[in-house]
Amino acid sequence: MPPAVLVAINGREVRGHNTAALGIAQKVTTRDFTLSACNTEGAYGQAGFYWIAIGRAKGCKWWSSWTIG
Repeated sequence: MPPAVLVAINGREVRGHNTAALGIAQKVTTRDFTLSACNTEGAYGQAGFYWIAIGRAKGCKWWSSWTIG
């Protein structure tokens, strides 16, 4: 099973405007994944991210109980 990848924005080592970016984990497999970002405010700036990949055991469904909104 591929890992659960959590991405959170940070302001570390950002010079100038810290843009409101959304971190995205794409193409997540058991071997690798791609991190990308989307600028949600349309202004030029920089962003930094923390990320963690958490391995999952077969049958683990802890994420299904989360409520968004």
